[in-house]
Amino acid sequence: MTPELKRRLKEATEEQLKMLVEATYGINTDVDQRIKSFLLGSDPQALAHQLQDRIHSIARSKRYIDYHEAAEFSRTLDILVEDIARLIEAAPKQAFELINSFMSIHERIYQRVDDSGGDIGGSYTQALEVWLKAAHYWRESGDCPLDWTAELMARHSGDSYIVWDGLIAKSGALLTKDELLQLSGRFENAFKQAQAAPSKRGFNFGAIKAALGIKAVAQALRDANMLARSVLISSPRPDELQKQSIVEFCLKVNDGESALKWLQETWDTCFEPERLRLLDATYTLLGRHQELLELRREAYRLSPDHLRLKALLKILPENEKPAIEAQAMINALKIPHLQLRIDTLIACHGITEAKEQLLTHFAQLNVFYGTLLDWAEVFHQAQEPLAEAACYRLLIEDILASGRSKTYHHAEDYYRQLARLDTDIEQYDPLPSWQEYQVTLRQQHGRKSLLAAAKLNSLTI
Repeated sequence: MTPELKRRLKEATEEQLKMLVEATYGINTDVDQRIKSFLLGSDPQALAHQLQDRIHSIARSKRYIDYHEAAEFSRTLDILVEDIARLIEAAPKQAFELINSFMSIHERIYQRVDDSGGDIGGSYTQALEVWLKAAHYWRESGDCPLDWTAELMARHSGDSYIVWDGLIAKSGALLTKDELLQLSGRFENAFKQAQAAPSKRGFNFGAIKAALGIKAVAQALRDANMLARSVLISSPRPDELQKQSIVEFCLKVNDGESALKWLQETWDTCFEPERLRLLDATYTLLGRHQELLELRREAYRLSPDHLRLKALLKILPENEKPAIEAQAMINALKIPHLQLRIDTLIACHGITEAKEQLLTHFAQLNVFYGTLLDWAEVFHQAQEPLAEAACYRLLIEDILASGRSKTYHHAEDYYRQLARLDTDIEQYDPLPSWQEYQVTLRQQHGRKSLLAAAKLNSLTI
């Protein structure tokens, strides 16, 4: 709603608002349900009854909902969940029972909906948040008889459609620390029992679910050691991806010392760049300035790109910055990766050098279109028309060579830019002239793809 409409809504009289509601009712089923919920808001029992009827209606339906209808159906579910949430403070027990009832019909919903786009999954993610909030309010009210550790463990273990994913990890407000530790112990026992039982085809689903349960408790407690334990019980020698996940969690919970312990172990050389990135974050978290400075110096020496330069200058002593900045463009010319070399030259305000690299290595460039557009704008601002034209030629070539007909209109726009730039370019070397380039386009791509599809006939090619 626009600010103007909000203002007018505030100024509307009671009679006008009544007329608006009456005029709106009956146009859309979701809107009708929302109106009913608002009007029943002062009567929690009546509202709960209406919400339960809506849940039953969804559960009873057998109509198949295809991919194209899923988003609209998801919105219906979202409105229902939002209406249940409005009941939490006034009647937490009823709100919990309603949201729990909604969660319990998820299998029926998934069996008749094509959720390829993930819309229904998004609705249940929202519903899980409401479930946790309602559970917390009901427990705080003092009349809740449920064993919440048992409730959460049962849902985690039987989560066939992953609608309860994140339940335990987000239960820090619902469970006490002692209860979470008890829950972790239950998962430890479940893991041992699953390991002792024979598994089918070497896949021990029970053990995996139990290990994930321990991990979820660790996330709720923000306990890095417990999270590492959840990995180690099933993978005593974790691979680099597992190590990375442990370190990232350590950093997330501000446990730099634990992160450093994992980073000081031997990692496979192909993961060395990732290890160094995490080590940089760890030194930053721990405030270990000297180690961080040495790490960034070495990183910049190995690859003197603009990102590493910026990171180094951020912590470098002031008296050392001028020398590093003076050497930056010379270092940038040594970068093997051509796109990164040009990006760094541009970042260091070496527009002339960047232009020379672009034109010299024009035939070798294979650059993302967004980067080429950024370069074209930089060269336009710097009044370097030949370099700007080179960017547009690369863009046209990419579109036509790949035959992406839906983007041919962009090729037409770039072609117009080339025609405009021709008046500003006195010397095309080392690129073909504008006339030569047009001939090449006709020869390589033909009139059908270039003229009919790209509509460049109007541009006198």
